[in-house]
Amino acid sequence: MPFPLLAHQAPVLPLKLWRPRAFSTVALCVGSLAPDLEFLLSPEKPGIGHSLVGQLVFCLPITVLLTWLIARYVGPALASRLPRARRWRFEDLGSLVGPFSSRRAFGVVATSSLVGSLSHLLLDSFTHRDSWVSIWLPVVSRGVHVFGRRMAVTRLLQLVLSLLGAALALYMIDRLLARSPTDASDPAASRSPSPKRARGGWLLVASSVALAIAAVAASRPIVAHSTWYFELGPQYVWGYVLFRACCAGFLGLMLAAIALEWRRAAPFPP
Repeated sequence: MPFPLLAHQAPVLPLKLWRPRAFSTVALCVGSLAPDLEFLLSPEKPGIGHSLVGQLVFCLPITVLLTWLIARYVGPALASRLPRARRWRFEDLGSLVGPFSSRRAFGVVATSSLVGSLSHLLLDSFTHRDSWVSIWLPVVSRGVHVFGRRMAVTRLLQLVLSLLGAALALYMIDRLLARSPTDASDPAASRSPSPKRARGGWLLVASSVALAIAAVAASRPIVAHSTWYFELGPQYVWGYVLFRACCAGFLGLMLAAIALEWRRAAPFPP
């Protein structure tokens, strides 16, 4: 499969650029990687997260929950602690709309979640030998020679889509965060002093890094698993370890954001 982060977001981010009010950026991105969250415990064969039923009973609830946590805690924590940038509107992260703010917001988040998770299945169908695409297009199951090494077209597509998707996703994220030409060229805005940053930015970074390192350390048995390493391929195993580290780092960021936002909302007495 293409790498879950960035590669799987590339097909859905154009929807946000096309119809900004009809889709949720967070729900699109989280939904597009939600099926692979079932692999965090073990890189086994796809399970419920990659089934059609799983889109409703697994991917949808997880995406709605994570979207709420990001809008309620992570976005405001980052908005108040990231420095003001000339190109990117980090301050907008503090005004993310959660799924439970209104019925329309919930509909937008739920729709974006399902669009994201179904796009994940569609993209995966071109990179698995046993998918419906390989049945209708047998060419994707054939082998090709790349730099003197023979590999299946599906494996080649995994590598190409991961790299190309990452580049496209980064470009579209830049488009979504970029300031409008009017804001960027406003002399008054460029000379205005940056607002005072809230404390606790170090806690966000430290928590993310600590849990990411812990996830890599906990993945040593997986790397040493000879069957997975040699049959699935070292690039898949190390990509999986990187995915676990990224998810653990985000978990640390989220826990620190919750702690900081709770303290800001209800300050401890001196």
